[in-house]
Amino acid sequence: MYSIIYKEKAQYCPGEICDVKTKQDIQKINLKQVSITFLFIAFIFLITFLFSSHLFDQPVDLFKTNNVNSTH
Repeated sequence: MYSIIYKEKAQYCPGEICDVKTKQDIQKINLKQVSITFLFIAFIFLITFLFSSHLFDQPVDLFKTNNVNSTH
């Protein structure tokens, strides 16, 4: 913004904001991270595919409780 307003290059740049945009090593994405992300997404699709028949089952009462309306 400084160079747009004052038509000259800034002399002091806080926080290295005027430097060329290069990623540091910690900001780079490597093949291991991409493969883990891909495997996680594939795992979600696999689980959805394998258990899709169970997703639409009607819920059942696991404890076989009686539905008695009581007033307190």
